[in-house]
Amino acid sequence: MEQTDKIIEILVNEGDKLFNAGKKEHSFTNNLQANELLNNYKEYPHAFVLGCIMDRQIHAKATWLIPFKFFNKLNTCEFSDLVALNEEEVIEIFKKESLHRFYNKMGKNFYFAIQKINKDYDKDASKYGMTSHKVLKLLEDFLSLRGWVKK
Repeated sequence: MEQTDKIIEILVNEGDKLFNAGKKEHSFTNNLQANELLNNYKEYPHAFVLGCIMDRQIHAKATWLIPFKFFNKLNTCEFSDLVALNEEEVIEIFKKESLHRFYNKMGKNFYFAIQKINKDYDKDASKYGMTSHKVLKLLEDFLSLRGWVKK
């Protein structure tokens, strides 16, 4: 079995376990308000997806705070307000608020993810990955949001 096949099998098995375990609140950060936002998949699924793509060479607790801090700077977590921003505005917020050590690259990834959710998932990040039953397609989509795979 190839390395990729092994990884896929592990991910599918772990995903099945989590799916069958039912919903539970996760503690992403030490900030209760940030945790509430990230666990509110029904109203703000984009917060979770945006948090996922920020995980690059910083502590996990800091990664998960990025959407919360970004939304606080805007005084909104509504997707319609996020999609109205241009790339330069997003990067500027990343820089001014010191949201990530790679503020330029990660600001671009954040912006790209917002645009991808808007275009490919009809403004609803909860539809993310639901367009394909193939695990490889889902992984490719996720990795493209993180800037690891160019489409």
